[in-house]
Amino acid sequence: MTAFVAMKASLREEEMIPHLAVEAFHHAFTQALQSSSVVYAKNQYLLRRSCNGEVEVLKNISSSYTHLPVSETVLKRKKKIAF
Repeated sequence: MTAFVAMKASLREEEMIPHLAVEAFHHAFTQALQSSSVVYAKNQYLLRRSCNGEVEVLKNISSSYTHLPVSETVLKRKKKIAF
């Protein structure tokens, strides 16, 4: 079981979380590229990049993407009536 600890962070530290996440992902991706081949999606294609930098197109996955219509409705809560 995991124990969650309440941490206090300043607004600046909280603003840095997305930037740190991107940096961590980039670092992990480059480390994975150095040790083995990596499969990833880019521009609606499934690609495999090997350690020597060679990129191979595995599959066109453009049919897997769906476009959802934007809903203009505003959801409102019903008012509760006290008895």
